[in-house]
This record gives sequence, C-alpha cells and structure tokens, in this order.
Amino acid sequence: MVEPVGKGGIPVLTPVEEKEALLAQIQVVKFTAAPANVEPFQNTTVSYQVKLPAALKFPLIYSVNQKELGDAAEGSGVFAITANTTFQLYVSAGPIGRILATTQVTMDQSQCKMAFLSAAAIAALLEPQIDQSFTGTLAGAGSTVTLGAGLISIQIPVNLQGQGTMNIDIELGVAQSGQSVIVGDDSVTVKIHLNTDANVGSWCSNAMQQVVQPFMQHIVDNEILTAIQDMVTKQLSDFITSTEQSDPAHRTFALASFSLTAAGASFMVCPS
Repeated sequence: MVEPVGKGGIPVLTPVEEKEALLAQIQVVKFTAAPANVEPFQNTTVSYQVKLPAALKFPLIYSVNQKELGDAAEGSGVFAITANTTFQLYVSAGPIGRILATTQVTMDQSQCKMAFLSAAAIAALLEPQIDQSFTGTLAGAGSTVTLGAGLISIQIPVNLQGQGTMNIDIELGVAQSGQSVIVGDDSVTVKIHLNTDANVGSWCSNAMQQVVQPFMQHIVDNEILTAIQDMVTKQLSDFITSTEQSDPAHRTFALASFSLTAAGASFMVCPS
C-alpha cells in the first residue's frame, strides 16, 4: 500500500494518525497525589495540569484510573485508598487515547492483617454444598471447583436416569465492591449427551439443552450462587471478627483489598 504524500514528499497523515500525533505533544505540567503516603481508607487528591499544542482543536476528556475528571486542561479528583495505588492520567479523543503520566500513593499496611484461603480449601467448602443441590443425580465423583483470576469455575456431571449425561459448566465472577466481596453469575452452559448413535449435535440433545438451560439457570441463581455468596461473606466476617477480638485496642476493621487467583483468595483488613 502506497502512503499518500504531500508537498516535498512528506507523508500525509490520516485523521487518526493526526490525532495520535497531537496527543503525543501534550505536555504534563503537573500530576501529583496529595498526600502521597496515607493510612488505610484515607482520601488522597490527585491533581493534573497539562499544556496543549496550539494545533490541537478537537475536544479531549481526562480521566484518572477510569474516573472521568472532565475536559479542562487542569483538574483534580478525590480517591479513597485501600492499597498501594498507581494512578494514571489518561487523555482521550473519542476512541483514541494515551497515558500521559503516572504517580504513586503508598498506604501504611503495618496495622493491617492478611488472610489466605487456598484453592483446595475453597473447593472443599463449596463442592459438598453444590453436590447437595443435585443429590441422587450426580455422575462420577460429583462437582469440581477450580479458580482463576476473579473467577470460580464449576463443572457438574449429572445422570439422566440411564438415558445419558448432562454436564453443567458454571462461571461465577468474584470481585471486591467497596468493603464487601460480591459473587456474580457470569455464565451457565448446559451440554447433554444422550445414549444414542447420533447423539453429537443431534436435534434431540439440542432441544433438551434449550429446555433444561432455564431450569439450571434458576438453580444456579437461587441455590448455588446464594450458597457461594454466603460462604464468601462468612469467611470475611469471621476473619474480621477474629482480627478485632485479637486486637489489643479492639479497633474496628474493614476489608481493604481482596483478590482471587488460581491459587486461592487473599483478604486484607485494616483498622477503619
């Protein structure tokens, strides 16, 4: 592909390339967080000031860590700190954008307490509760629970009274929301295997999947999801209670950060 050229053989930029080039010319005068060293749950104010190139005439939007701060070349936002945080100043013009600067805020974690629940321990807690919802119909060794980044994956093999098997795959999203941990239904997939010669992709299997899917969704939303949310809430509540009781000053603690990985779940609670 031959690039268009202008006078003197200089390549002509496309509108997107022109915007990207102008965004790259923005100068950051100031990007700071004050205070930069905070206690748990303390607020910090992140402020920015930029200088725009004279040729830049299109509107811009500035944001810090996905929090939109407006279209002015100078502004600020207030953020509650619950962990060591890197703030990024981002500028966008429609779908085009770039990171202009970063700044760091450090949280004093010396009074905070950590807890870790391994993937094996989580599976041991959840699998019996899930199996209880399918008593008498489970195939093989029952349900299997595995973890991922922010995800709980569940596989449930079910017998169809000798006519075949049904595999239920469930993915639940787990994320921190303020000082709580919320479990949400990401997806529920039902696959049915009948004991017929032409089972794979058969009309009968597909028809049964369409009928069974809403029933399985109901079970997930009203039994499995609720059981897992209760388990997560109880683990967090028990950890906070234990921490408060063992604290010499009997201070009140609250969830500061939570993460879920393939290895397990991590909780950090801090004096609030």
